[in-house]
Amino acid sequence: MEEVTPEQFANFNKGILIGLYAWTTSNTLVRISTILLYLRIFPIRTFSIFCWVFLALNVAYALATFVVALLICRPIDYTWDPTIPGGYCGSREQLYMWHGTQNLLHDIILVAMPMPLLWKLHLPIGKKVSLIVIFAMGLSICVLTLARTIEVSNGSVARITQDYVSVALLTMLEPLLGVINCSLPVLRPVGQKLFAKFGKVDVFKSEKGREGSSYIQSIGAKRRLPKPADPYRLDTGTFQTLRNDPDIDLHSLSDINSAEITSSSDTRNHTAC
Repeated sequence: MEEVTPEQFANFNKGILIGLYAWTTSNTLVRISTILLYLRIFPIRTFSIFCWVFLALNVAYALATFVVALLICRPIDYTWDPTIPGGYCGSREQLYMWHGTQNLLHDIILVAMPMPLLWKLHLPIGKKVSLIVIFAMGLSICVLTLARTIEVSNGSVARITQDYVSVALLTMLEPLLGVINCSLPVLRPVGQKLFAKFGKVDVFKSEKGREGSSYIQSIGAKRRLPKPADPYRLDTGTFQTLRNDPDIDLHSLSDINSAEITSSSDTRNHTAC
């Protein structure tokens, strides 16, 4: 094992601190995007309230992480330069463990949130299971976060350049996989091409075909609802031209009805004669 120079050690620790900020920011933005997608797909009041509360919790957690990571070492330079006289640090191992555990918990909640609603959809069991599997792909992030947390627990800040290499790799992979999983529910065009290529049925397609109605036309797409009828629209029926008769004097709509009735009765009387 080669010795690490003080400059390399300082740069590595700076990278760890910057990576913690970038990782927290990217994961928080991925969760916010997923929550906003949930709000668009499931416009249910109780579910929407829970989504907004969970979104606010994630933002508050990210801000708290920024503050703690910045102030855990005093002065801040002591984070990457332990030779500064009088400097000290809190337990960074506990910070990384707490951070990883909280992220794992948030990821599990995020994946589990839409499952009860998906199960209640009025779809054939095959299509329903397919949708649940698509949304459950986020569990892969949970597995990755769990592996990262285990690596952090087995490592030590004293050997950070050796023990945290795998942690840094998993840290970079997690937000990338999160972006992919967040995009899966809206990749209907790609799914249609794949289903057509392999001769499978599109799980999003309606039983009545493209022109028929469907419970889920496109996950995340704007639903096209029928235009509501105008409650103030007058049903005038077909227009007929009134005959020019000087004996009929019209002043109101009631006169039209009485004139029509009188005219019709006169016609029947003349016919009978």
